[in-house]
Amino acid sequence: MTVDSASGTPDAFLHLTDDDVERYVRGMSAEDVDGVFGPETTPAEASYRLTLIHLEESLLSHHPRVRYVVLDGEEILTFDTRSSPEFPAGDYQWTS
Repeated sequence: MTVDSASGTPDAFLHLTDDDVERYVRGMSAEDVDGVFGPETTPAEASYRLTLIHLEESLLSHHPRVRYVVLDGEEILTFDTRSSPEFPAGDYQWTS
């Protein structure tokens, strides 16, 4: 992730809670992860690796103005700078 040197803000913000990551990982079927990274990789590890790949693809494959990436259940939601994200209900803490 890069930072805009003029404003000092990151190009994008990821919103990931432990519960959201776990729900996303559990949403993958055995067929989704079976053998994707080779026989030495466990299904649990493959699920987490695929989650990272899906997040990266969301950041790279959308319009360059994507600013917010949110895991919502079994979906990855993206928002651009023209719209404010509507995060799922939760107790959020922002850190940098």
